[in-house]
Amino acid sequence: MTDENNTKKPTNTDNNWAVGIALILIGGLFLLDTFNIFNISMHNWWAIFILIPGLTMAARGIREYQNTGDMSSRNSGFWGVLMILFAFTLFFGISWNLIFPLGLVGVGLYLLFMR
Repeated sequence: MTDENNTKKPTNTDNNWAVGIALILIGGLFLLDTFNIFNISMHNWWAIFILIPGLTMAARGIREYQNTGDMSSRNSGFWGVLMILFAFTLFFGISWNLIFPLGLVGVGLYLLFMR
């Protein structure tokens, strides 16, 4: 018998851990806010809906890189990191005057070292 039927199919369980960790962290932050240990201003609470898919895409990108060794700008990890950064700027009120130059430096480093 050949191994044609034994090919590994991608499962959704690989992404479940990223979503699970994200939900645990978000719930922990809400608890810390409730107990007045860490004050969170949740005026941009909807950024969670940007953060969770970003974490999932970053996890998928890491897995693709581990499997293929290919890291290109089309990689879902790149877009996942961008979504995570965008969500953090909304959560913490970070100025785009800081994010934009850091983004340029990051893209420049990516172009230099990921060949």
